Amino acid sequence: MSERRRSLLVLLVVIGLIAGSVYAISTRDTKLGLDLQGGVQLIYEGQPTAQQPTVTQEALDRSLDIMRDRVDAFGVSEPELLLAGENQIEVNLPGEEDAERAAAQVGSTAQLFFYDWEANILDEDCRTDPDENANAKQPVTGFYNAVKRAAKCDPQADGNNNAADAPRFYAFNKTSKQALNDGQPSESRQAALEDLSAVTHVARDKGIPPFLIIHVADYPQSRTGLQSHLLATSLIHHGGVSAKVLSVPGKTHVTLDSDLGMSGDLTTDAILRFISEQLNPAPSTEPR
Repeated sequence: MSERRRSLLVLLVVIGLIAGSVYAISTRDTKLGLDLQGGVQLIYEGQPTAQQPTVTQEALDRSLDIMRDRVDAFGVSEPELLLAGENQIEVNLPGEEDAERAAAQVGSTAQLFFYDWEANILDEDCRTDPDENANAKQPVTGFYNAVKRAAKCDPQADGNNNAADAPRFYAFNKTSKQALNDGQPSESRQAALEDLSAVTHVARDKGIPPFLIIHVADYPQSRTGLQSHLLATSLIHHGGVSAKVLSVPGKTHVTLDSDLGMSGDLTTDAILRFISEQLNPAPSTEPR
């Protein structure tokens, strides 16, 4: 190979390396360090304590690992943690602007608290026994059973549990014992009943169909008539749907159900007529 061809080959290799470098620089994001883009630099110095009388390399490595886990929570790009000198740890966080937040999270001292909760467990009679082991007590399972147990106890306002300073009422399904109202408490029994009432949840654009509300007429003390008319009024005004109330005299709730479908039963006739009206609505007429 002649000298000229060898020089040309070397030149091509150099040009290729330069082109590759230019391509790599142009296609990759440049990561600026702390000196270029700014950020936070923290310097920690290990100090002897009663539990750790001597600052050892093992203690510094353990602290470095803990700080590295905390730094990961910041989401900082290219953080740098390293040991500096004999007893110092240097933490560099490029791009981080909140120095106080960084110092509080990276260098805060971990704390472990112990609570003697066994002394505060209530038994079936709402009493505590600090000398009894918690494993010897019957556990309460399920939200319903917990509320039922708590309902037997008088509220204790101690200034440290504001949510429990006032009575709270929960509603449950009688059969399944599942919490109603999404498990949220109400301020009173009446408020819990109102939260469950259909009247409270009536609104437009909820796909509510027309209603035929039937109630017995001979028991005014049950207030079924008042409740029926309240629901019908709410359906008409708030739901924008048709609602009719049928008051049935001479029947109880039992006979009202048992007589359905029998020939000559007025309630049955009213239901069939209501269904027919919904299936075959009368054509609307507009004035000319």
